[in-house]
Amino acid sequence: MKKLQVQGVILIITAMLSAVLLSACGKNPEDKELIPKQGTKQEAEAETKIEADVEAETKSEVETEGVGSVDEDWDDFCGNWMLVGFEYSDSIDDTEPSVDHSYYYAEHEWIFSEILIYDEENSLYADYSRTGYATESINGMALVKQDPTSDGQPVARLRNRRDEKETVRTLTLIGENELRYCEQELGLEMGLEHVMICTYLREGSKEMEQKKEYQYVNEVTVSTVQELAEAIQNRTKIILKEGTYNFSDLNCESIKNPNIDWIRNYDGLAEYTVRNVQNLCIEAEEGAKVELSTENSYARALGFEECQEITLRGLTCGHEVEPGYCTGSVLYFNHCSHIAIDNCNLYGSGTYGIEAYNIFGLTIDDTDIYECTYGLVWFSAVEMAAFTNCDFMTSEQYSMFSFIGCYSIVLDDCKIIGNETKSEGTPFITCQDSLSVSFENCLFRGNEYQVFLEEGYNPPTNTIVFTNCTVGDEMQDLDYPEGITQVSYR
Repeated sequence: MKKLQVQGVILIITAMLSAVLLSACGKNPEDKELIPKQGTKQEAEAETKIEADVEAETKSEVETEGVGSVDEDWDDFCGNWMLVGFEYSDSIDDTEPSVDHSYYYAEHEWIFSEILIYDEENSLYADYSRTGYATESINGMALVKQDPTSDGQPVARLRNRRDEKETVRTLTLIGENELRYCEQELGLEMGLEHVMICTYLREGSKEMEQKKEYQYVNEVTVSTVQELAEAIQNRTKIILKEGTYNFSDLNCESIKNPNIDWIRNYDGLAEYTVRNVQNLCIEAEEGAKVELSTENSYARALGFEECQEITLRGLTCGHEVEPGYCTGSVLYFNHCSHIAIDNCNLYGSGTYGIEAYNIFGLTIDDTDIYECTYGLVWFSAVEMAAFTNCDFMTSEQYSMFSFIGCYSIVLDDCKIIGNETKSEGTPFITCQDSLSVSFENCLFRGNEYQVFLEEGYNPPTNTIVFTNCTVGDEMQDLDYPEGITQVSYR
């Protein structure tokens, strides 16, 4: 009798376990949203009739949600994506790059982030990581189909149960190698909305070679100085047709651009300054000879104040005045960050080729500076600046290089030729209250001066280092710092 009772209990338990297992074998309703690999639908049709019914119901719901056609290649999401830049908007409905957003280049902000998207058991998942201002790592987020964009670009939500009530993360495949990641912070209780819009590029793609170009929303081609003045806007790349752009030809009162300040002097000519602009490129058209100039001897040829992420490329800039009559530098920067000067020619009679104050991040590549009447470079409170493969030539009067209160200045593979320091007692190079200033692989030739280097009032706080440099100035009885080899060019 006891044996029969035990068998009965076992049968009841077995039946209950079978029911639980059968229930567990059914699809999770959320699984229907996961992005499948190609061929998943055909495999599903081979399953049991119950599963086929669930598949039909799911298909109906998917068509209603408009999450994309079955022949879309969702595997294009797969790969390793690297962050190149980001911006912020103030509305959860504003998820597109815009001139109204300041764009932050990830490398300049010391932020590193990547998204690895992969397929696992016929569905797509993402591992997200970021280091910088804050460190965050989330693995195994499922990609859930969303409505495509109006241009038909596939969109997916990253399902992360930990924060999806406060944070909505979406991915949009813009092109083969570009991915837009939006992180929407919902603060409805406080009436706050916040969106971070990030641009990721596929690791190793050709687009990564041009990653800085993604900061620009607009591209404008101009052929007159008036058009140039009006085109200066945030997140804009300006292409200049061949020709001369003389700022003295501008009617300053006709300029309606709030990004340009002007001051008119007694002779009627004005000085123009670009102010408070972010993500701007002024570039010569490929193969074109472009000159930016001014006839105002008191004006800077081109000036920037309170600007970020500015690029000047392929330009010739200077003053159209008699040598010795100019009191304005060629390029002037004040309270700016991340400035790039590439393949330019900066000529006098500007006082200095480059005059800069309170700058962080300045790169000058393949650029010639010549015929200046005070000196070549004047830096005050400049941090992280680098000259590479630049020529400094035929300038005169005071110190050719002045570094005042600077940090981390490097001149690498540069030629300093035919310059003259005429002022008695003025050194060719001045370094005051500065740290980590260095000349590397540089050539000095045909220059004239009485004192080569003066390190300021407190030499122990000033470090200027010469590495693998050569001087052939043929100056008599001068001692040069360690790291310079003196040779003769007779």
